[in-house]
Amino acid sequence: MESSVAELDRNALVRIRKKANLAVLEETIEKSGDPERMRVEVEKTTRAYDIGQRTGLFRVPEVLDYDEHRGVAVFEKLSHLVSIRQGLMFGSRCPSVAKRTARALAAVHDLLELPEEMSVPLPKELADGGNAVFLHGDFSFNNVFMDTRSDELVILDWQMTKLHGGAATYGTRCFDVAWFLNNLFNRYLHHCLFGNSAVEIAQLFLRAYAEVARAEFDMAQYQDYVAQFLVITNRRRQQWPISQRVLSAAFNYFWKRHLSSLRH
Repeated sequence: MESSVAELDRNALVRIRKKANLAVLEETIEKSGDPERMRVEVEKTTRAYDIGQRTGLFRVPEVLDYDEHRGVAVFEKLSHLVSIRQGLMFGSRCPSVAKRTARALAAVHDLLELPEEMSVPLPKELADGGNAVFLHGDFSFNNVFMDTRSDELVILDWQMTKLHGGAATYGTRCFDVAWFLNNLFNRYLHHCLFGNSAVEIAQLFLRAYAEVARAEFDMAQYQDYVAQFLVITNRRRQQWPISQRVLSAAFNYFWKRHLSSLRH
């Protein structure tokens, strides 16, 4: 059992190391970057930590120290983590994990607030789609984990994805939702041919999110936003090697089935 847990830790750290300039120490993780962006990430992480503590829906690593001049932050190192991909794609825990993840994101959108000077809008092409909130910015399998000991949901890396500029903090909640499902469909194509249905997982996630967000989330606006979002993501896929572009048709098939399921 100890060896399997250690393997989970190693796998989690491999994914973490790929994301940024990180130093993984015995009890902490040091992250460095542009001082202004790190300042915003530290503020977001600190406030998200408080939201997690208040709601009990998720956990965030505590910020232990921050050097604002060098842009270096020291975070609590959380162990025994495994990506939620395991719970969503395989086994009977899929409905529970999907709903818990959706409720956590809805709570972030409802409760996260930043100082006005830290309000950086999404790029224009991603901005339309209903009322604006402060975003996680990279809500994906790389940043959402389960603690195998406590069964807590753990959310990491509160900086906007570099694929869309890395700076935005504020915009339509549809972005975080679409970004998560985009990651789900991509991972399903690459890693899971015989697991739980990606379309069913997406439906569970979206319905749970909508139940919490209620009037703040308009399903028609979400569907319009996805159409715009797919134009952008497909444009980027056209730059992939031909060997990978064959996945685009299957990827769009998942999105088409997902949107169709919302109409029934």
